Amino acid sequence: PIVMIGGGASLLPKSLLDDRFIIPPYASVANAYGAALAEISATVDTIVSLEERDKVLQQLQAHAIQTAIQKGADFQKVKVVDIEIIPYHYVPNRMARVIVRASGKQPVA
Repeated sequence: PIVMIGGGASLLPKSLLDDRFIIPPYASVANAYGAALAEISATVDTIVSLEERDKVLQQLQAHAIQTAIQKGADFQKVKVVDIEIIPYHYVPNRMARVIVRASGKQPVA
């Protein structure tokens, strides 16, 4: 089946469509262009000790990048786009919640 979405779906005359074509409800508000440009991403969200801060952050970044690559991101273009560190005060070992996001474009075929 061919799923028709976006502005073009509503422009096609119903008489040209057969049972191979599907126009889902709310197809007119879907944005195929935006979906085609979306990057593949991965998020690592964990609680760690930041006693060895640089080493731990490097490991988490590498894990996020590797996960994005496994999902299909181009290994040459994937990068860390956000790191969020939320410290837990009054907890030993400098514990913190760390969220690392990596994303990259799909490889060009």
